[in-house]
Amino acid sequence: MVEFVKRFFKESMIDEQGFLLTVNALKEIAYGQNHLSALVKFLLSALENSGYRLSLDNCFVCKKEVGDRVFFDYRRGAFLCEECFDQIGREIHHLTFKALQMAKDDKLTDSNEFTKKAIKLLDYYITNRLEENLNSLKELVKFF
Repeated sequence: MVEFVKRFFKESMIDEQGFLLTVNALKEIAYGQNHLSALVKFLLSALENSGYRLSLDNCFVCKKEVGDRVFFDYRRGAFLCEECFDQIGREIHHLTFKALQMAKDDKLTDSNEFTKKAIKLLDYYITNRLEENLNSLKELVKFF
């Protein structure tokens, strides 16, 4: 988290929302039971705050539910259904997509086996879309 904050939150700008996101995530990690899901929620919120929101509602193109086959296009931060997939991006497990949705709604727990896959996908997104390597996130992913 700290590495993300240092790279993406501008030191010279007052960012109340970014500050509150960070403080609340640190509290959840320090005192809560779901450390990894708190990280997922923080990254989703911080990415949105930084202008890199992931479209987690439905298919980015047709706005319908994505179904069992989900495709992720990191260039757009978009999830697509099988019908709208345009050969750009990669297929992900539909439960990874659901885990990201649950994190956004504060319903994800560390016991969900797809919490770790959600972290891996966020690492992939940050590395490819933002062209940044968060070393601490890469080290965490190695444990999975």
